[in-house]
Amino acid sequence: MARKRKGKLVSLLLFIIINIIIFNRGTIYGNVKSIIGFGDLQVSELKTVEFEYNVERGIIPKIFILDEYVLSIVDTKITLFTDEGEAKWQQTNDFENVLVDGNGNFFSVVDYLKGNIYIYDYRGNINASLLEVGEISDMKVTEEGYVMVLMEASNAIMTYDPELNLISRVAINKGDVVSFDFNEDNQYLYIGTLDIEERKLNSYIYKYDLMGHLIGSVQLIDEIIFEIYFDGLNFIKISDREIGTYNETMELIDSINSIGNVDLIAYEDDLLVTQTLDKSSKVIKNKNEYDLVGFDLSKNEVVFRKSYQENYQEIVFMDDDFI
Repeated sequence: MARKRKGKLVSLLLFIIINIIIFNRGTIYGNVKSIIGFGDLQVSELKTVEFEYNVERGIIPKIFILDEYVLSIVDTKITLFTDEGEAKWQQTNDFENVLVDGNGNFFSVVDYLKGNIYIYDYRGNINASLLEVGEISDMKVTEEGYVMVLMEASNAIMTYDPELNLISRVAINKGDVVSFDFNEDNQYLYIGTLDIEERKLNSYIYKYDLMGHLIGSVQLIDEIIFEIYFDGLNFIKISDREIGTYNETMELIDSINSIGNVDLIAYEDDLLVTQTLDKSSKVIKNKNEYDLVGFDLSKNEVVFRKSYQENYQEIVFMDDDFI
């Protein structure tokens, strides 16, 4: 499954800028209208930013949303743009395969195959770095400033402060980590794992404090977990069986039956949107059929379902709509 990220709430202005960077102007409106499917959304061009794009040379622009900024990494150039599309600063680095996340104070760029971690402020200063720590599978930056990275080889989650001093190491010895999230309020780390036991796929959810002490766990028999996240009050589990809501004592309090195998998710407040591979559909012209499914977790129900034959790369929330 592709790496997944929480859908970030962005303004219409920022969305338009990002899409002008990625799409040509003739396809912006068509993409918006066809994906939403709930009426027309009027967009207009505010600014065009051109990047070099050369697949043969491996130059493929990468765009990230960071607070009120847009970050681009193209070849060796890293550029931070304002929400009006103006370049705030540009630097060079030897990034190749990157993960990016941040909060209002700083952002982190991880070259995940090299194992290099950089901490940038929004003025362009590199405030801290760790080099060649090992291949990294995933990374998160919390609002309080913790930098959490999942190590590929050791299956461990390393938590650092903004200066990249190590705070804790949580190693999972049973199964593979597929997802993790952090509760800022009480400093709990939730980890979802998948394990093969006696020819069966079982999943586990673990709860740790920030210092790496195990608080509790849940075993999910014959169930494949795709994602877990904390919604501010409870934590949500997405599996091939159900969308489950758990309270702080790790008790299942609500659930909705899942639809297909989840490939991509985004969430905001009580709305969860998933892209799923429809297991009941037939392959048409060598293409699988996907479903875009919306779940209202406050009402515990599916609120919409839209089928299509294209694997979209990202779901982004903006105001009351999503793209």
